[in-house]
Amino acid sequence: MKKITTLAAVTVFAASLMAGTAGAAPMPETPHPWDKRVKCKSDDPDGRHIVTRYGNSQLGWHHFTGRHNIKKCS
Repeated sequence: MKKITTLAAVTVFAASLMAGTAGAAPMPETPHPWDKRVKCKSDDPDGRHIVTRYGNSQLGWHHFTGRHNIKKCS
């Protein structure tokens, strides 16, 4: 019985150490922050305003110029 109690105490202690460090890790920063500056402004045929922001490699002007080879705002 003494061995089972000792083993259980060690297991609970080890689990509490592992659980305590999991929440202490800092959140990773986003690899590509979003740039909110406006690159171009235009209107579509229906009169709606279209704003193109600089953005990042996933969406925005940086995405268009890199992936889709768009070089002009028009």
